[in-house]
Parts: sequence; structure tokens; C-alpha cells
Amino acid sequence: MHHVSCGRTPPTFSSLGSGPSPHPLFPYVVYVEPGLAARRSPRQLAIPSCGTVPSFDVVFGLAVAGAILGRSVLVVAMTELFLLRWQRQLEGLARPVTGLTLVDGRFRPSVDWKACLGGVGHDVALLQGAWTGSLAQSLSQGYIQALVDAVSAGLIVLA
Repeated sequence: MHHVSCGRTPPTFSSLGSGPSPHPLFPYVVYVEPGLAARRSPRQLAIPSCGTVPSFDVVFGLAVAGAILGRSVLVVAMTELFLLRWQRQLEGLARPVTGLTLVDGRFRPSVDWKACLGGVGHDVALLQGAWTGSLAQSLSQGYIQALVDAVSAGLIVLA
């Protein structure tokens, strides 16, 4: 994977390799999977751009807007705090958000994430807490890589 130089060393993800490419997501840089044109369901990886870590509210708004616009959005909450915030925010909405699925992604090495996430196609898979967890070294790169690898298609957003 090509890296954008910004004073931080972003984690490397072996499953996605070329990029960055422009994308309409605000403070993110998107990496495109090699062989994109040859695949029926391409994957892209979006990571925060230099010096930015989008707030929970911005990420929540992006996910809800995507679902409202007809995109299938999977949110994997990587910490208990994020899981509770997502649950509270979703419960506080006037009506349920069709097309948005929330999954408890707290560190569970025994879970077969490929079997859990790979069969269901989503337009966007948002790994809430993966980016901050990798920077803080509270989540192993191997665990985050397993989650990225488990998503078979679509835009994978590390937040």
C-alpha cells in the first residue's frame, strides 16, 4: 500500500494495495484494491487523511446518510464505548434506519469474521474504532487486518 506522508505511520493492510485515489468522503484517503476492473465486487479502503480523526458525530452522520440514500451500511463497533454510543444514537432517532446494521466487534479472536461478514454484501463497512485503536496500539494490526479481509466487497472505512 502506498502511504501518504503526514507524520503518522498508518497501518499497512496487505489485502488492499494501490492508491490513494480521490473519493468524495471528506477527510479520508481511499486505497483501491489491485485488479479493481477485473473484479465484480471491488473493495476500497478509506483511512483518515493526514492529521485527522473524524469525530463520532461526523462518522455517525455519514453512515446514516448513506443508509438513507439506499446504501447498505455495516458498522462494526470495535469498543464497548463505540457500541454504546451507536446504540444510543440509533435509539434516539425518530425512526429506525433501514439498511444500517450494527455489529459488536469488540476483540473476539475466536470469531470467524470471514464467515460472519464475508457472505453479506454491504456497500460500506465502517470499522468504528479500528483506526484510533491501531494508532493507540490498543488493537492489534492482525485483528484489524482480519476484519478488513473479512469484508468481501465495498468501501471499508477505518474510523
